[in-house]
Amino acid sequence: MSALTDLEAAQASLTAAIAAAVADPKPSYSIDGQSVNHDAYLASLTARLKEINRLIVEIGGPFEDQTVLW
Repeated sequence: MSALTDLEAAQASLTAAIAAAVADPKPSYSIDGQSVNHDAYLASLTARLKEINRLIVEIGGPFEDQTVLW
């Protein structure tokens, strides 16, 4: 696998995790001294996806979309 392929797999995984978190939102809570913050979890996933997207563009390199006009 290439680095770009690995990043695209991570992108797909993060996108699925974000979709699942948004589709079935859960409240943040604390119990017996342990805290679960679902808002922070979603924010973390979103930040990771943003970074993965940036890396995909960086590694994929610049590209030019060409259109042929006749």
